[in-house]
Amino acid sequence: MISSRICGPDDQLAVRRFVCCGAGAPEYAMDVQRYIRGLDLKENADDVLRMALYCEGDSDVLAFCEFGWIGSSDAYAISYMATALSEQCNGLGGMLLATVLRWVGNDSAVTGRDPYIMTQINPDNHASMRLFKAYGFSDEGADEDDPEYHIWSRNVERFRTDKLWLSQLTQVTE
Repeated sequence: MISSRICGPDDQLAVRRFVCCGAGAPEYAMDVQRYIRGLDLKENADDVLRMALYCEGDSDVLAFCEFGWIGSSDAYAISYMATALSEQCNGLGGMLLATVLRWVGNDSAVTGRDPYIMTQINPDNHASMRLFKAYGFSDEGADEDDPEYHIWSRNVERFRTDKLWLSQLTQVTE
């Protein structure tokens, strides 16, 4: 069964081994892989969460997302999101994004933070644009601070729930 969890120090080795792109991949994909593999999971800011999908009974990370809230505005941002190269096109990106959005909806309801969530996507990354569009995000255009990326955003429905993890919602089998 595939489940989700917040990454912690016990996930350090699995994150260091995480492969989301192969040789010759676009630079934006290599940047994401380098960032994720270089994380020190022992150190974590209070406003940043790192979530992983994994197969129960296995330590390998199947998909990864770093997200949190933007302190100056109390809105949310997805910083990095990737699916393991061996698992791409199997729906895991959607499972992870849905889980993150559920977490954000609950957090916004509990804390009163702005339910706005955004991410940056390179316009050449068609797979990410399709995924985020399918989950209700809209392309706001080029990021003024980083014009090689576009801002994609949406508002998340606020709702309180104790069902924050993938395993609480569905039984996914191979």
